[in-house]
Amino acid sequence: LEEQRAQHAMQAKESKALSKKLEEEHMNRKSKLLSERMLVLRQEAAAKKAEEKSVQDLDGRGTALRREIAARREAKEQLNATWKAEQALALKALEKRQRWLEARGEVPNLPSNLDSSALQEAPAAS
Repeated sequence: LEEQRAQHAMQAKESKALSKKLEEEHMNRKSKLLSERMLVLRQEAAAKKAEEKSVQDLDGRGTALRREIAARREAKEQLNATWKAEQALALKALEKRQRWLEARGEVPNLPSNLDSSALQEAPAAS
């Protein structure tokens, strides 16, 4: 009977040690899984933040490009207006010179289609 109690005590001790070992392994696995989960969550947060920054950068670039296009359009319109004004001034000066030559009795060698209707459109900007 004493031997059975000793065996039983020994088995209880071994069972308790095994239970403690299994519990430690379980806690270690649980801790490892939690650490991995936290790492994954941090990586996902970093990826989301990087994606948001990328979207913001692209939005900023799009805005800058739209502004540049608008500025170029405005510059083209101003250039065309200046070109037309210079054409009109040159035509007036040419007509004035032609009248002056005619008044002096000289016939200028100019094309006959040179009048105010000859004001041409500005050349297309490329």
